[in-house]
Amino acid sequence: MDADRLAVAVPTKDRRETMVSALAPIVAQLGSKDDLVVVDNGSTDGTLDAVAAWLRDRFPAGRVVSQSSGGVSAARNAALRETTAPIVCFLDDDVRPDPGWLEQLRRAWTGCSERTALIGGPTLGEWPGGRPQWLTDHLLYVVAVLDLGDHRIRLDQRSGLGYVWGGNMSLRREAALEVGGFDPARGSRPGVPFERGEEEELQRRLAAAGWEIWYEPTATAHHLLPPERLTKQAFRKFFREQGAVDAVRGGRRLDGALALAGSLIRGAALTLLCRPQAAGAWFAAARGWALLTGPRQPNTPQEGL
Repeated sequence: MDADRLAVAVPTKDRRETMVSALAPIVAQLGSKDDLVVVDNGSTDGTLDAVAAWLRDRFPAGRVVSQSSGGVSAARNAALRETTAPIVCFLDDDVRPDPGWLEQLRRAWTGCSERTALIGGPTLGEWPGGRPQWLTDHLLYVVAVLDLGDHRIRLDQRSGLGYVWGGNMSLRREAALEVGGFDPARGSRPGVPFERGEEEELQRRLAAAGWEIWYEPTATAHHLLPPERLTKQAFRKFFREQGAVDAVRGGRRLDGALALAGSLIRGAALTLLCRPQAAGAWFAAARGWALLTGPRQPNTPQEGL
């Protein structure tokens, strides 16, 4: 397809300094026909005004639009509506693209099939305060670090390996609009707390409609991960929320009990052996406990314990 014109879109909320610092490395990659849209999702810290001032002084062709509520999915949908570019390349406000990121996406879209709807690249961790020893590779998905290898592959929506993530994702605008865009209700459904996965859910709908989803290893970006995001408390909270969602969706208490018991045994053994994998076992125990004890939706059939 013709990838002569691309749009870069960045949703943001209450990260004024982080968002402003993201603009220069993006603008440096834009061609004369490319578009830049920043969507402010109801910031209260002056992000919208700061971004508008930066663009006015340094890149008047770019623009910031206000999406007062609805979360990141609503912000991404606003970007799809705001631009007319055929391809929209999404970055998160704390993700920094490699210098050749946009050009690699342009090449990938130029050589893709007409049924390609989405191309995403690796998002590597950038650790200003260092990476904790206990943060093993199998936990990196929690902080949106993704590396599916060195080869371009078509993705099949398998758990853990079959998706790319929204922090470094480019979409054929036509395909995204055809299937209804991102689902802004995820994360705000009554009785379903902490629901995530809107990027994966969109990719499943695209695949069901006959569109292709690809991983492009050369379109690399880096996720800024300051120490305050890399605490065991934050990870335990993440896993408890996963267990709570599993419970509300009707997960069996028996499965929670089995997961809890197995994780406790594994965690104790790995702790005695001083293995860094012990932390992951304790996190899994937190998820099992939440699945065992969490509330269920009314009228959800219960099995097991």
